[in-house]
Amino acid sequence: MLVRLRFSQTCPGQVTGYAVGLPGHNARDGTPLWYGGRLAAGLTLPRLRASWALPRNAPEQNAIFEYAARQAHLAAEHIRRAARGDPATGVDAAWAAADALHVAARVLGNPELRRAADSYDRAARAQFGRIPQATREGDQLRVAAR
Repeated sequence: MLVRLRFSQTCPGQVTGYAVGLPGHNARDGTPLWYGGRLAAGLTLPRLRASWALPRNAPEQNAIFEYAARQAHLAAEHIRRAARGDPATGVDAAWAAADALHVAARVLGNPELRRAADSYDRAARAQFGRIPQATREGDQLRVAAR
């Protein structure tokens, strides 16, 4: 079976549907015949994905918030220490904290966490688009985010 993904016109990169084809079922010009159609509004891929998301209860949400706060605090402490001696290691910690906060913001759907993640991301942005050198502290933050 052949599968062709359909991408959103409003959110590039987001898959919103698909079409299928069978090997050997081709048009006269040799291109595969694709079979697809319109789904009911509740059966679109984004809506199905939303319905598949696990509901979060208050203790789970609190644990994620506490984790995000702890990671941001650890990163801030490391950045302060690094600013006095080796600012480059602080950049990696800010970048790793941004990753951890982006994950938490996405899981919780929280715009405040997203803004905090964006702030760490801006702080980590290296001149001329260079990726900061990985550090032990940054790697630890990234492993925790995963």
